[in-house]
Amino acid sequence: MKARGIDFICYDVTDMERALAFYRDTLGFEVAFTYGDSWVELATEPITVALIGPPHSRPAKDSTGPTMAVAVDDVAKWVEELRAKGVTVIFGPENTPVCDVAMVFDPDGNRLMIHHRHDDTWG
Repeated sequence: MKARGIDFICYDVTDMERALAFYRDTLGFEVAFTYGDSWVELATEPITVALIGPPHSRPAKDSTGPTMAVAVDDVAKWVEELRAKGVTVIFGPENTPVCDVAMVFDPDGNRLMIHHRHDDTWG
């Protein structure tokens, strides 16, 4: 089991419009991709920053920091192996229109996304 690399970093935001005003208008990042009203990816080469808004973001009191998305070849296989090693799986694997995804906790409660894009790109 070997990761391909880091796909993106996610930040939970409580107000997507306010977050976009900061990241897009204040910092000058371009919006690269959106998925519904609660997922925005910013063009921040070489690693994408994704903003997760309500209802999918965690409340601030539960947040332990950003989420790192690890690019892998087979999400289901990773989840199976991680479960066998005693890792807590939060959800997944799930298949979305653009990727396969699962979420796990590291030993300190940080979220780690296990991720594979259908187009087989990463980074």
